[in-house]
Amino acid sequence: LSLRYRRVIFLVGACGLVAVTAVAFAGLLDFVLGVFGKDSTLTGRTYLWEQGWRAAQQAPILGVGYAGYWVQGFAEAERLWNEFYITTRSGFHFHNTYVE
Repeated sequence: LSLRYRRVIFLVGACGLVAVTAVAFAGLLDFVLGVFGKDSTLTGRTYLWEQGWRAAQQAPILGVGYAGYWVQGFAEAERLWNEFYITTRSGFHFHNTYVE
């Protein structure tokens, strides 16, 4: 690539980085993500992680047992399924292997 072409690429990349940083720090992140149908909670994942950490704090040594959280009849799982409108009551997880 020619020096001129590399400079143009660098300038465009730098401007893009500045624009993304400005949007993030100006509080416009939620608006911009909303335009693309997303939100700053990573589509609810951060809320799920918080719930997972709470469950881990309540039973720090053994947790709720292997595959014991996302089962029908477990009150916390039922509550989250209702909050996220998961009517099948299956196939749901914390979207984080460490928390799971």
